[in-house]
Amino acid sequence: YSLGTQGRTQFSAEIYDDGTLTIEQINLLKRALPRTTIIERKVIEEAIRTRLPEAKFPVLHSLRESYPHIRKLTDIHTQPGSWKMVLDSDMLFFKRPEALIQWSRDPQTPICMTDTSSFYGYPLETLQSLSGQAVPERVNVGIIGLNSHDINWQEVEYWCQFLIDTHGSHYYLEQAVSAMLISRFANKIQLPESVYTVNPSGTAVLHSTAVLKHYVNESKTIYFTHDWLPFAQDTTNVLAESQIHSFL
Repeated sequence: YSLGTQGRTQFSAEIYDDGTLTIEQINLLKRALPRTTIIERKVIEEAIRTRLPEAKFPVLHSLRESYPHIRKLTDIHTQPGSWKMVLDSDMLFFKRPEALIQWSRDPQTPICMTDTSSFYGYPLETLQSLSGQAVPERVNVGIIGLNSHDINWQEVEYWCQFLIDTHGSHYYLEQAVSAMLISRFANKIQLPESVYTVNPSGTAVLHSTAVLKHYVNESKTIYFTHDWLPFAQDTTNVLAESQIHSFL
């Protein structure tokens, strides 16, 4: 919603349902975001069975059950189409994101955010050895644009198996794998942290000029106590108005 209003342009969003959305919640989302498409769980599961059969990809299947973050790769990039931009939900746009809009009109290379540090959970040397390329530092997947056709799923399966066997499971596994995927592209785009801000903190950030804020860790306090409130009021008014129109 904040992307559409602040970007002053129409976006068509897809929401991937893991089976927990209720009918009431789906209807609410469609009212607030009329151009939204809900990708149902049965559609996702069928694509997984077809593209990633469990016999060939046991690690990815196991991770989908125990580590939901991996679904940002498996569930989305097994669907039809090429370029897809995935947005985390704990973010808000405050200005028109020119770089993001320009990329979405003609994507040619992967795009991501820039983190405050390299949060991969695994040694960078190990990631670079697996990838065969210099893995970029500080990749943050709050925004991540990839071409589904560029993903070698057998390679991803091997990477996950090797990292888990060698170093154990880690919360940032999906971010590490994404960084390795991006490493194959010399002209990849990392959005500048000065305007696409990860983990905003401090009182100064309340009046920052950021285009987007990604509220991870402690910054969620700012999200709920300050930044989210104007958008919440705005969407409440929109929903109330749409409800009146539905009665009319």
